[in-house]
Amino acid sequence: MSDEQHRRVHGSHRGSRGDPSISGEQVRQRVVDYNAALAAACAAYGESCRFDGGAVFGYPFTLDRLSAIDYFHPNVTGQAVLAEATWEAGFSWMAGGEEPPPDPEPEVVTLGVSLEGEGVVVKRHRWTAMVTATVSDQAGNSVEGASVTGDWGGSARGSGSCTTDTSGTCTLAKSLRGESASFTVTDAVAEGAEYTETPPSVTIAAP
Repeated sequence: MSDEQHRRVHGSHRGSRGDPSISGEQVRQRVVDYNAALAAACAAYGESCRFDGGAVFGYPFTLDRLSAIDYFHPNVTGQAVLAEATWEAGFSWMAGGEEPPPDPEPEVVTLGVSLEGEGVVVKRHRWTAMVTATVSDQAGNSVEGASVTGDWGGSARGSGSCTTDTSGTCTLAKSLRGESASFTVTDAVAEGAEYTETPPSVTIAAP
């Protein structure tokens, strides 16, 4: 309870509760003593304990901020002004009253793509170019669920894409005629990662 609240509510009245020989000023002094004990105990505990420095106790509380039910506890307005007084005093649940450090920036995951090619005979005058794409992060860990997109070249035409499995690999295939095919990566996408390297390319000769 604040200093002003005790003065206005208790004043010099005696005997409202308990021993009639105890005055409002004596009650106020007991609260002062309690606050001093709390401050000392908090200081002894260390930075993990915070005290408001008497900001709420010293606030000039008025009767219109008391509950009309018991004229002792704060009403909604009274609770609001006490909360504001506490806030302005810089009270914090953080050790030492310091704001917690900002969360560290999440590490940016960068993707790397390597390609291996192979030609497979399907039937006379036609063959299939097989490309295996392997996606890993900057630490060399396999990346599952990465989408690899690229363009075919040489005797092959069009584009293709695949999604890596748990081993970080996926396969693209292109049926064609001709002496060779190439595949060049245009993008690699994975959640929470970015792809910035020079796009790799592989050339596959006809078997």
